[in-house]
Amino acid sequence: MLKTESADVQVFLSIKHKEILRAFFEVIQPKSPKFQLDLKVHLIDFTQEYMSSFPYLLVIFFKFGLLFMNFLPVLYRFKWQMFCDLSLEEREKMFVIWTHSKISVFRDFMKSLKLMVFLGFYEHPLVMNAMNYHPDQWVEFAKARR
Repeated sequence: MLKTESADVQVFLSIKHKEILRAFFEVIQPKSPKFQLDLKVHLIDFTQEYMSSFPYLLVIFFKFGLLFMNFLPVLYRFKWQMFCDLSLEEREKMFVIWTHSKISVFRDFMKSLKLMVFLGFYEHPLVMNAMNYHPDQWVEFAKARR
């Protein structure tokens, strides 16, 4: 029987999983000139930490989903090129196709990837400074109102 409660341990991603995540992060990360930061390492660390709160079974499915989505261009394009090996433009096209796919599992997986990227990206101190967002002042304001 598979354990379904939260993992409660640090989730470690293999080198291949990290390579796939980097390829997805390059596609999903906001492309504003204001945010020309290389945060891939931070995003992978954030994803590993965030996945530690997932149920154990979801961690397994997520890792399997990454490997499957990496292999999917081989089936879709009938060329022996994994998602990681595609050019940025080709990866962006594949991402849009999967995001708007009729297959709900693809759409949901892309939503979860986007969620992790955006949460990790916008919580980084350099991005918060670039946006002039300082949550501490709002926390103090909320405390004062209580």
